[in-house]
Amino acid sequence: QGMVDVRGDIVSSNYVGTLTIQFLHARIFPSPFPSDTTVETLLTTNSSLLPNEREAMMSIQGDYYLRFTDLSNPANADTNLRTETVYFTSRPKFNVTNMTIPIFHYGMEFKIDLINATNEHIVGTLFLTVQGIMTLVRDKKLSSPNQYYPLRALENKKIVKSEFDLITNATSSVITGIVELGIQFKENHANFTKLEVPQISRRPEDPFRVDLTQAHFSRVWRWMQDYRDFLKGYQDVVCW
Repeated sequence: QGMVDVRGDIVSSNYVGTLTIQFLHARIFPSPFPSDTTVETLLTTNSSLLPNEREAMMSIQGDYYLRFTDLSNPANADTNLRTETVYFTSRPKFNVTNMTIPIFHYGMEFKIDLINATNEHIVGTLFLTVQGIMTLVRDKKLSSPNQYYPLRALENKKIVKSEFDLITNATSSVITGIVELGIQFKENHANFTKLEVPQISRRPEDPFRVDLTQAHFSRVWRWMQDYRDFLKGYQDVVCW
């Protein structure tokens, strides 16, 4: 029923740790919010609704479910799962039992989509990375396992990888809803205490991308121009 519930201790020397996610509930907004709106503002704005806003909420009531995709291995059916559909609501409550998956390397990436089951329309998307989750933990921004995360409208937007997160090339991706998740990352510290080197999977190399190569050449070209400007300024100072 719903998500797969993996029980037992699945931490082994082949894993860097395990990620446990609990899918709690989501909220769909009648109208999108700007991309830089904080989660606190989203929660406060939607806590008390005016009569006309209640009518707008009624208009977006539908049948929704969450889909979880492992971007590091999209073909893996064991970690590409979905919740059961929650019917006729704009605030679906999933309350799914914890899903625990092994983390083979620190570069693993995941995507969570909130989908309207009537037309399979993606209402909003959330990207998660192991490095991003670890950063939140280290910065003590993940003080409680249960947190709200914004869902963004990313249809027809190009996904661009960054070092610690997944972003889009359009920074104006509006927020269409929020989702409450319980996230816990359990690192396998035994890998750092063993005398022998653990057999951990290496992070796969990123595929060749023309736009990334062009960006590298552009950076080198700008550096060369800056260096020439520096030499010219240095020569002017010496001559003076």
